[in-house]
Amino acid sequence: MRWICRCIVFLFFTSFVYFPPAAKAAFYDVSYDLTYRIQEDLSTIKAELGVLITQDRPDLYVSTFKLSFPAHVDIEDITAESRSGPVNFQKEKVGDTYELSFTFTQPPIGTNTVNDLTIRYTQRNVIRKTGRIVEGLLPILYKEGEAPITFRLVRPISMKEPLSIAKPRPSAIDLNTLTWDSLTTNTVYVAFGESQNYALDLKYRLKNPGITPVLMDIALPPDTLYQQTILQSLDPKPKKILHRYRWKLPSPV
Repeated sequence: MRWICRCIVFLFFTSFVYFPPAAKAAFYDVSYDLTYRIQEDLSTIKAELGVLITQDRPDLYVSTFKLSFPAHVDIEDITAESRSGPVNFQKEKVGDTYELSFTFTQPPIGTNTVNDLTIRYTQRNVIRKTGRIVEGLLPILYKEGEAPITFRLVRPISMKEPLSIAKPRPSAIDLNTLTWDSLTTNTVYVAFGESQNYALDLKYRLKNPGITPVLMDIALPPDTLYQQTILQSLDPKPKKILHRYRWKLPSPV
């Protein structure tokens, strides 16, 4: 038996990200402020990462700072600057990650001194539009010391699709800006759009071990709170359709 259906799926929350614990470095504290700006083409993100490093000891200071990003994410147009002086950086692929090393030429020295680092870069292939849905699995960063991060996602004004899924849930939504305070995940998943259509072709393999005709039952995907299933055809046509759910199935055509 073969049937074809067109399914309208209403989006719902699913959890799949890992929450690592926050930690403190040996002789300095670090905080992150990250902003992603989705560009009009919906495939490019302009990112700006602000890092503040507070040193806790007078005899030690941070001269080199490293960050890691997943290797499958295209990172381009990297620039780095600091108010303490020029910053040199290197990009190196290590296993399944890219390591960015930033070296301060004139780092501040002393207890409670603060050094800043601003990194700007372009990311591609993390946002995509499929049908009526715009979605993205956004890599944040693998944090040295696993410090929490403030993260903002800014979408273009021309992007009219409403937010349907955000995991983790944002702390605030202001017009086209989503904000996460003290984020402790290395990815954020977002989806914009109200619904999505899927076309399915489902085949059942039935076998009659006897020599006389028999009736067999099959289960069809029902309507739920999050999806509506519209049957377009059943071949061969069934003798009867039983509605065993409180969501009513449309009649087959």
